[in-house]
Amino acid sequence: MRFLERLANVFGYEKRAGGTGGYFESYMSARGSYLAGGTSPDGVISALGVATACIARRAQGLASVSLCVHRTLGTSNVEQAENHPLYDLLNTRPNDYQSAYELREFLIRSHDLHGNAYARIEHDDRGQVVALHPFEPAGVAIERLADGRLRYQAADFSGKVWTLLQEEMLHIRGPSRDGVYGLSPLQIARGAVDLAVAADDFAKSYFDNGSNPDGYITFPNAAA
Repeated sequence: MRFLERLANVFGYEKRAGGTGGYFESYMSARGSYLAGGTSPDGVISALGVATACIARRAQGLASVSLCVHRTLGTSNVEQAENHPLYDLLNTRPNDYQSAYELREFLIRSHDLHGNAYARIEHDDRGQVVALHPFEPAGVAIERLADGRLRYQAADFSGKVWTLLQEEMLHIRGPSRDGVYGLSPLQIARGAVDLAVAADDFAKSYFDNGSNPDGYITFPNAAA
């Protein structure tokens, strides 16, 4: 157990629960699609090529930018701290299965599609950050505790559910109404998005039908 955890035990601070207590399961079963008309983020991506291109371009562009770690010198000067352990983690290898570029691209895509991007912060025995492990946003539920702090229930890619305190989770959220979940650009502009998806569906159905109308109207005394 790390020193800070032992210190927290002494002062009685909140700890992770041993199990999910059904909270994660009940939340995920009740959680539905967030766009009007039932359009999910994945549905938008599959239906709208322009949305796919925009999100991909932004994610790839931002992921290619290095993340700098700075050291403060005195009261006003700073310098890049390339020898800091976090520099390699953020710019070379954040975990055993992703490059830094891949992690950043995944987080940006998650943010733009779902309004939230998550990664578990792994510490070693000394409390140093040694890895970041991303989660699919759809597999994360957040609980606000009595003291106002947040606790996360998150399913990783193998299906294991993690219970994490807010200091153990990197959470990048979009504009938020409640300070817990962020809103994605798709949610904020959901009316326009749903209209675009509906228009795309109509066009596909129309051309699949050979551009033929499904019916016609006749009038008994129509003018010649």
